[in-house]
Amino acid sequence: MIEHMVFRYYSHLLTRVEGEVTEIFTARRKDEYSKRGGIEQRLRLMRGNLDDQHMNAILDRGPENFYRDTAERVMRERGQEVVLNRCPKCNRIVRTPKARQCMWCLHDWY
Repeated sequence: MIEHMVFRYYSHLLTRVEGEVTEIFTARRKDEYSKRGGIEQRLRLMRGNLDDQHMNAILDRGPENFYRDTAERVMRERGQEVVLNRCPKCNRIVRTPKARQCMWCLHDWY
């Protein structure tokens, strides 16, 4: 859930490379459902990072490792800027930084 929060609401805290890798993983997911395909290839050609060795090494590790490692880095280096809104009843992280209802225990605090 922390990974989701970081990438959904705090993407401005990512580095340039992390942002580009995120776009490539998103393009790969879109390619799975696209009839034309090639979205990742076109994106990388536009960005000029087709042969970026550092980026390719990150991509080779897979999306799960990337999202986990990046969220951990953001929390370690800039965690004071990330609001992890927690339910006052069950203490779980709620859906958005401004949510006032818990999707886990259904408690609300309007």
